[in-house]
Amino acid sequence: MPDPLAVLPYELWSVCIAFAIGGQHSGPLELLMVSRRWARLLPVSPSLWTQIYIQNGEDEMARVTTFLHFSKRRSLHVDIMTVLPTIASLQLIAENISRVATISIRPGALDNNAAFPMEQWKRAASNILSTLFKSRLPPDVQDDSYFGISFRDNDKWRYRVILMRFTTTVFVTSSKERDGIVSTNLPDTWEHFRRWERHVAKCLQ
Repeated sequence: MPDPLAVLPYELWSVCIAFAIGGQHSGPLELLMVSRRWARLLPVSPSLWTQIYIQNGEDEMARVTTFLHFSKRRSLHVDIMTVLPTIASLQLIAENISRVATISIRPGALDNNAAFPMEQWKRAASNILSTLFKSRLPPDVQDDSYFGISFRDNDKWRYRVILMRFTTTVFVTSSKERDGIVSTNLPDTWEHFRRWERHVAKCLQ
């Protein structure tokens, strides 16, 4: 079978690659080993590096850093698949929050059928959002949606959140923000968290 890159135009090849890596946490990383030509072209195809997964996996910091670098200035889609992401991973995303178009937060592994306490979920999601949006407040979120299931557990009905997604405003970051000098009237850390907590609670009513 011939190399797809040898028979397809680059534009069509990159579309095929995007379909092939959809939902894969490693994205195009493993494809870098196909050939030298693939290893040369994949890093200069920024649209293939815009989906970033956070799940406290092995070598996560290196993977996230690689995706942030190869995606250039493209808008990012961040999928957080744990309620306890590492602070280091969140800080990497926070440093590039001006490029983040959507943030999806899941309570944990998709195959985990255990009930997830709603209050614990709200606080976890609020902590993630307040950490990511250090210089932003809930009004900066354009839209939000959530998906969940109801199930019976020991004669009681419980609700489990499966996914919550926030669509954000993609900002043009100023030089002052890049240097950590933000001259906005932001509340203190606790109040900042509380505002995001109220926003999450409102979304899940």
